[in-house]
Amino acid sequence: MAEFSIGLIHPRLAPKTPAPMTRVLLIRHGETPWNRDRRWQGHADVALNGVGVEQASRLAAHYKAVGGLSICAVYSSDLRRAHDTARALAVALGTELTLDPAWREIAVGRWTGLSREQIQERFAEEWQRIVAGEDLPRGGGETFECFSKRIVTALEALRARHPEKTIAVVTHGGVIRAALLHVLGLPWTRLREVAAVDNTAVSELSWNGAAWSIERRNHQPHLEFGRDGAVE
Repeated sequence: MAEFSIGLIHPRLAPKTPAPMTRVLLIRHGETPWNRDRRWQGHADVALNGVGVEQASRLAAHYKAVGGLSICAVYSSDLRRAHDTARALAVALGTELTLDPAWREIAVGRWTGLSREQIQERFAEEWQRIVAGEDLPRGGGETFECFSKRIVTALEALRARHPEKTIAVVTHGGVIRAALLHVLGLPWTRLREVAAVDNTAVSELSWNGAAWSIERRNHQPHLEFGRDGAVE
C-alpha cells in the first residue's frame, strides 16, 4: 500500500513567500504660502501655512492609525517646511527624525521667490535655453543633472543603510519627481511627463534586490479622512 505524508504541501503547490523589499515612502511637505502663490522656493526656508500644518497633522494621524506600516525611520530635508511636516510624523510613530540636506529641493538661485511668469519675463533667454533642452543652472543655482545625482545618491544610501526595511522621507516636489524620473529611466527633458506632486502626498518606491519599482504615486488617503479616521 502506498504511504502518504499528511500535512505536507507539495513543493510545487506551496505558496510563495514574497521576497523581502526595501521600501521608501517619499512624502512632499505640507503647503506653504509660496506654494499657494505659486512661487519657486528652492532652498528658501519657508514655513508651513495653516493648511500645511493641518495636512501634516492628518498625515501623522493616518500613519499612526494604520500602525505605521512598519516604518523604521523618518528622514527629512533640513528645510523647515519639510522637517516640520516630518516631525509630526516621527512623533506620531515614536520614531527618531534624521535631517539631511541632501533631500533639499533644487537650488534655483535668482529665481527664488519668483513665479513662473516673472522668471520667464526677467530671465527670458535663460528660460528659453532650458526649455530647448540645455541643462543650465536654474537661476545660477543647480543644474538638473547635479540635482538628480544628489537625490539618487541619497536614495541609494538609504537603501544600503536600511535593507529590507520601510523608510519615510519628507522632502520636496522636485525631489520626488527627480527620483521618479530615475526609476523610470527617463532624462530630465521628459520631466513634464511626471505629474506634479501634491502637498503631503506619498509616492512609494520599492527595491527588490536588483531594481527600483514605483508602487504608487501621489497617494493621499489622509486627506480623505478626519482626525478621528472618519470619512468627511
